[in-house]
Amino acid sequence: MIRDLVRGAADDGRPAGHDLALVTVIHDSEPELRALLGSVERHLPGAEVVVVDSGSTDGGADFARSWRDGAATVIDM
Repeated sequence: MIRDLVRGAADDGRPAGHDLALVTVIHDSEPELRALLGSVERHLPGAEVVVVDSGSTDGGADFARSWRDGAATVIDM
């Protein structure tokens, strides 16, 4: 099923992943978050992204807030 979502845009012209929500929890994992969001941008550009920050001090939450001009929702715990 995921393979089908990654193949490309839906028949109606929406980008791949338009019907997905991806949720990730971070804690001082900015490099991993950068890699994850880069992959989302390449393969599932239409996916909604929610980042839950459990008290990071490495700037990961700030990066998530700035990703694609604020496209990600960031929840601070």
